[in-house]
Amino acid sequence: MLSVLSNGTLSSVAQNYTYLTNSGVHGLAFSPNGAFLYSADDGANSVWTHSVDSTTGALTYIDRAAAAATGADPRHTTVHPAGGYLYVVYEGTSELAVYAINTTTGIPEFTNKTYPLLPAGTYPRAPDIGLSKADQLGYDATLYWADEVALSFSGAYLWATTRGHQTNLTGYISAFALSAAGAIEKQLFLTETTTSGGAANSVAPADFSDECVALTDSAVGAVEIWQLAGNGTARIVASLGIKDKGCCANAIWYD
Repeated sequence: MLSVLSNGTLSSVAQNYTYLTNSGVHGLAFSPNGAFLYSADDGANSVWTHSVDSTTGALTYIDRAAAAATGADPRHTTVHPAGGYLYVVYEGTSELAVYAINTTTGIPEFTNKTYPLLPAGTYPRAPDIGLSKADQLGYDATLYWADEVALSFSGAYLWATTRGHQTNLTGYISAFALSAAGAIEKQLFLTETTTSGGAANSVAPADFSDECVALTDSAVGAVEIWQLAGNGTARIVASLGIKDKGCCANAIWYD
């Protein structure tokens, strides 16, 4: 944890916190009031809850909850601005998991609700559905790994993505309609992305509109702008190729 000066620059280290020896924390999210920190621990297959000291910024352990299934591997997480829901991307099973936050303890409790971030036909293993080896790649869920989850500008929508492990696969992008309290009302669509996305396929919602997100693609080095359509789908409205083959893992909106 780092302290920050009033002008936004980093000041000093407030605390070094050690998780577990097998932890791999990819995603962090604060509660809207900053009182709690939630950690998605890919390596230890867990979701952590810590309280945050409002003066020093120091963390105090409260709870570590195992993910809904072995190998789910929580990667990224975000909290609805109303404070009642935590959304977690399961990298290992390519699902979005929904947790209800106990407003007294701050601990997220699994709602037993998950949503697919791969088409339904992807889940059965190829031998079980009679595909030839040449056709198996697109039907083996272990060849995909979910990446990002992010809220739209007003908190009315939730975006999530999945990447393909190999360049001959495509990733997927999805969006969900949320209630004012943050409950998922509907999965609006689940659409293939242009390429596998490489190590990325990370979404960055616009900070001025619910309609648009920037999608990074490290497989080819590009950033795309996806826009919600009136029929509950989304489409690419702009694309920028970047010749640096290491691009791009993440994007920010800047004005």
